[in-house]
Amino acid sequence: LPFDPDPYHFFGYEVQVNDNDGDPNGREAILKWWADDDDAWFDPSKFGTAILMPNNPELMKSAIHSTEPSEYSLAQNFPNPFNPSTTIEFHIPERADVTLSIIDLNGKLVKTLVSQTMEAGYHLALWDGKSYKGSVVTSGMYLCKLKANNFVQVRKLTLMR
Repeated sequence: LPFDPDPYHFFGYEVQVNDNDGDPNGREAILKWWADDDDAWFDPSKFGTAILMPNNPELMKSAIHSTEPSEYSLAQNFPNPFNPSTTIEFHIPERADVTLSIIDLNGKLVKTLVSQTMEAGYHLALWDGKSYKGSVVTSGMYLCKLKANNFVQVRKLTLMR
């Protein structure tokens, strides 16, 4: 949170950490704050909460989504630009044969992240910035291509080393 020299501005008044039954990959932090406003103390509509998502992809999916997707889609990776790794979310509304690939700007396959039949739902894949041979790829722009049944979508990813 930004530094605020005024002692009456209460940014970050409460932090709660949930351990999720001792799973070290399942921790999440909840930070609560209220607006920089004289009336904020009395007005709950000015309160806010930020949830720092768990670093476990399955827990993250369930924290973000509570219903099945209604259409195919490939979300923008996060973070973007990234270094050393990025998370890619894609949505499948029905059981589908899925391929999720990283391609360089010359059209050459860098790495296949997913190649399997998947059930409907919200899915996450992690790209570690390495090729299928395990070598670290150079900085630059890459394409992420999702193919699921007859659906195809491409997003740009930027790796900055």
